[in-house]
Amino acid sequence: MIQSLKKYTQYFLIGVLIVFIAGEVFELIVHLFRMITSIEDGERFIFSREENSVLLVIFFSIVIALELIDTLLPINDDELDKVKLILLVSLIALGRKFITVDFKHTDDLQILGLAALTIAIAGAYYILKKSGGDGEKP
Repeated sequence: MIQSLKKYTQYFLIGVLIVFIAGEVFELIVHLFRMITSIEDGERFIFSREENSVLLVIFFSIVIALELIDTLLPINDDELDKVKLILLVSLIALGRKFITVDFKHTDDLQILGLAALTIAIAGAYYILKKSGGDGEKP
C-alpha cells in the first residue's frame, strides 16, 4: 500500500515537473524571441547583463527540474546515487543563486555563508564520488 502510494506520488511530481519544464522552455523561447526582435539595425548582437541574468535563471531552473526528475525516477534504487544526485542539484541551485545575487546590496556574511555551503556540498560530492566504487574518477 505504502509503496504504491509512493510510486503514484513520484509519478505525480514528475508530471508537475514536466509541466513546469514546458512552461520554462516556452518562457525561454519568448525571451529569446523578444531580445532578438528588439535589436535595431546597426546594433551589436550582444545581450545586456540583465537579459543574460534572466536567461540564465530560466535555464538553470530547467536544469534543476530535469535533475529532480532523475532523482524521483524509480529506475535506480541505489541510495548513494540518489545522494549524489541531490548534492548535484544543490550545487546547480547554488550556482543559480550566485548568478542572481546582487553583490553590491548583499551582506558579506550571507555571501560568506553561500561560499561555505558551496564548499561543503562540493566536498561531500567529491568524497562520495571518490569512495563510491563506481570506477569513475571524481
